[in-house]
Amino acid sequence: MNTIRNPAMSDLMSQSPSRASNPSEWMHGRSSSDNEQQQDLSADKQSLYGERIAILASDGFEKSELIKSREILEEAGAHVDVISPGAGHITSWESDNWSLQVDVDATLDIPMVERYAGLVLPGGLISVDSLRNNPLAVQFVEACFECRKPVAAIAHAPWLLLKANVLKGRMLTSCPSLQTDICNAGGKWIDQAVVEDGLLTTGRTHSDLHLFLQAMVTGFSKWHEDRVKIGPLDI
Repeated sequence: MNTIRNPAMSDLMSQSPSRASNPSEWMHGRSSSDNEQQQDLSADKQSLYGERIAILASDGFEKSELIKSREILEEAGAHVDVISPGAGHITSWESDNWSLQVDVDATLDIPMVERYAGLVLPGGLISVDSLRNNPLAVQFVEACFECRKPVAAIAHAPWLLLKANVLKGRMLTSCPSLQTDICNAGGKWIDQAVVEDGLLTTGRTHSDLHLFLQAMVTGFSKWHEDRVKIGPLDI
């Protein structure tokens, strides 16, 4: 696996889809195709049993990065909530068009970090740009790090981690356009498909999704194993 681990650490569109203009000219460096490798991603059916995982996204999310993350986590036995600033549903952006709608399971208006055993941040420039400008979304990410929950982010999603000011001293990857901002924030950007640094797992681009999903489930499952002695979270 093209993965880097850090053993030194212990651990634009804010408008609705129906009103948004076409952002294709500023969506650089990402593929919207779902034709990534169709390798076996079968997860241990019990590796996350009893845990609840949050996927934080908004309109303009990358479809396969959300859907496939949810699928593999559910296959591992987790209950997965899609969280967004507003209720109802969110819509993916694909090939210069609004695409798949996904129901929102919970909104950000109530504190709930303690309910979750991990956080997934799918990419999608429109979604991430909206979330990084939402104080409740930024606070939720900050709280996950403060509570030492595992976090997985791919492609443009580390842009939200930048806003939450949680990257100082961490190794990570992302879409290449974020390299300078990550380094300026005190992070070490690595040009690899997947980088694992303590409780943070990051994936470079959509084309690295398969490896990212494998690393995400492995990291979340390890966290679950480490805490299972004290019992499941009270959800």
